[in-house]
This record gives sequence, structure tokens and C-alpha cells, in this order.
Amino acid sequence: MLRLKTTITALALLASSSLAGAEEITLWVRTSSGAVLQGLADKYNASHADKVNVTQITAEQMVPKLGAAIAGSAAPDGAVLDLIYLPTFAAADGLEDISDFVKGLPYS
Repeated sequence: MLRLKTTITALALLASSSLAGAEEITLWVRTSSGAVLQGLADKYNASHADKVNVTQITAEQMVPKLGAAIAGSAAPDGAVLDLIYLPTFAAADGLEDISDFVKGLPYS
């Protein structure tokens, strides 16, 4: 099963793309923060070979869509979630801990 990679901030996700070659990652965000995160992704995409594709989802649809995507092995690379939902996704083994990866970044 594909695991959902989560991050504490959108910037950590932007930094997590591979340095070996150009890759694309998908980030699901709520529409309430979509404009800001799309702007960050656009700035990142303009100066990097790796690309971030932002998908905006309404707040009330985020949990059911994300749950279905995880169950169907089609989860995005990252998602911006409310902290209240993290324990539920963690208990269902739907999250991937990237703490060691972030600690290993040269600027962390």
C-alpha cells in the first residue's frame, strides 16, 4: 500500500522532492489555504526542475477523499490536514514518518 507522506509545513514538502532528477509531487490542500500554497508552489516550480502540483479540496471533503485515496493506493504525496485528524490516519497506518528525512536535510 502506498503511504501518505505528510509534513508539518508546506515548505518541508517542497524540499522533499528528489535531487537525483526532476520529479513531480502532488499536494492536497484545503481550499481555505489553497491560494497561499498554490502561490508557494508556483514560485518553487518556477525555479526548480522538480514540480509541486497542488490540488485544492473543500474542507468537508478532505477526510473522506483522503481516506478513499489511501484505501485505494492512490494517495497524494502530501496533504495538509488538521491536527485533529492525524491520529485517525496514523492508527490506520496511512501516514509516513519523514522526521529522519527532514533531520538529514543540509539546512535543517
